[in-house]
Amino acid sequence: MPATALLNWTLFQFHSYLLVLMRVAPILFLMPILSSRNLPVLLKIGLTLTTGLIFLPGVQIDPAVLPSAPYSFA
Repeated sequence: MPATALLNWTLFQFHSYLLVLMRVAPILFLMPILSSRNLPVLLKIGLTLTTGLIFLPGVQIDPAVLPSAPYSFA
């Protein structure tokens, strides 16, 4: 995915990415090998964001299922 494609996301694509991140981030941060204090936090965040981008094309979300308000994501 080119870098310019990230700037042209619709709100639906951004919400889909947030949902993927909500699933991926806890898994990566709770892995014993990544929960070490020797790894910088920015590396963990970058790995999480990149992994979310990798998984995003494989996720099919129906737009009718997405919540309409931000607090509904919780």
